[in-house]
Amino acid sequence: MVVLRDIVYGRIPGTVEESYCLDLYLPNDVNLKLDESNYESLVYSSAVAESARLENDGCLTRKRSKKQEATLDSRSISDISAPLVLFFHGGGWRRGGKNAWRHYLYHDVNFLVALNQYFTGTYANVGTTLLKNGIMCALVSYPLTEVVMPVLLFEMMASYFQCVFVTSVLSLPILVTYFSLRSTVGSHGDWNCISPEWSDTNYLKIYLLSVLLCVNVLTLYILTSRQTRHLKAALVTLSVVCLACALFIQEQSCSPETRLLLATVLTFVCSQTIIAHNRLKRRIHNSFHQSTAVAMAVKWATHVCHKTHSRLYLMGHSAGGHLVTRTVLDDTILQAFECKAKDISGVISISGVYDLLCLQKRLLRTVYLLPTFGKDHDGWMNASPTHIVQKQRRALADTRFLLLSAMKDPFLKDQSLEFYSALRSRGYACTHIEIPWTNHFSIITGYNTEKGSTLRLCFEFVLA
Repeated sequence: MVVLRDIVYGRIPGTVEESYCLDLYLPNDVNLKLDESNYESLVYSSAVAESARLENDGCLTRKRSKKQEATLDSRSISDISAPLVLFFHGGGWRRGGKNAWRHYLYHDVNFLVALNQYFTGTYANVGTTLLKNGIMCALVSYPLTEVVMPVLLFEMMASYFQCVFVTSVLSLPILVTYFSLRSTVGSHGDWNCISPEWSDTNYLKIYLLSVLLCVNVLTLYILTSRQTRHLKAALVTLSVVCLACALFIQEQSCSPETRLLLATVLTFVCSQTIIAHNRLKRRIHNSFHQSTAVAMAVKWATHVCHKTHSRLYLMGHSAGGHLVTRTVLDDTILQAFECKAKDISGVISISGVYDLLCLQKRLLRTVYLLPTFGKDHDGWMNASPTHIVQKQRRALADTRFLLLSAMKDPFLKDQSLEFYSALRSRGYACTHIEIPWTNHFSIITGYNTEKGSTLRLCFEFVLA
């Protein structure tokens, strides 16, 4: 299995560049050349609508070793006839990524969710499983939106407390060692010889402050590792200033607790400010940028399918399911990039959102609707796949649909059934299947390919 990571498939000026890349999963028989100078770019070049100009940087990947650059020889893929699936991740249009754990580690900085996503393999399990069954797959990232400041601060604090929880659990062996050492030394000598400045009544406070400081320092390190040289220099300067302040206060004969508290507060302010800054940059994105990104990825994929003689399929989970169904049904999105719905052989939507009007409740509206789709009620309807289908007189293309819903996800399951009925009434070839004993998240995680499982149904649909 060959995985080419962070292939740039296009960019809209004025948006976050990292949003427009994908990971391509290819069979082992693809010829890879390890050569710095010989590039064969798969990024397409095409005239597009003026409102969504595309800029190509002509590079296959943006994150590889400087000594070895993997390039795909277009002559070697001309004989591949395996289908190509474009997969779009979920996350409420605001979170997630082609590798979900990386997003929650490097962007939202939530250790608990990042660990969970890493061990469940979300969403890399999709690319790996499909490729093992003879299907090429590209995991696509798209521009993410962001909530208003009060909700953002609440989410940041929730993520921070989860980071503290994980760090506390992982540091329990150190705490156990401390108590063991304390018991041993206390029974044979004076405990104050080890920590003369710390009284017996404040060791829990010291431990808690140490955990918080560890979380802050790790967060700063993670954030710095993903930044440019100029921002790294600014962060180093800020750290030096913080250290100077700490040393100044130390000279004022402060206690160890006070010095530790000061370091914790300073690193907390620095790390959370950077996170807020990075996330607020996403507020320029909206549903137009996301649908444009999907269309750009389709255009890129049609270029690849032309070389590989492959059929193209779209697949998405949750918000990704909404994006792929909307893109195929709303022909104006693809037409801006000289594509058509008939270029897509099939669509797989897993626990997708098909009726945005069901998100009108105050909390859901604030968290999901307003950041992505704005305040226009008509805009919500025009972006809902169910309403788009209901306005059509007949099917616009022969594209097949596979709708998968989770047994323990009644809210979206009802939407899926309504959308299924609307598709069937307009003449679309559509199948709806409920996956037993799954919820909104477990329906897409794991590598299970047993009969009736999500991934089994997906590759059977593609290979049919």
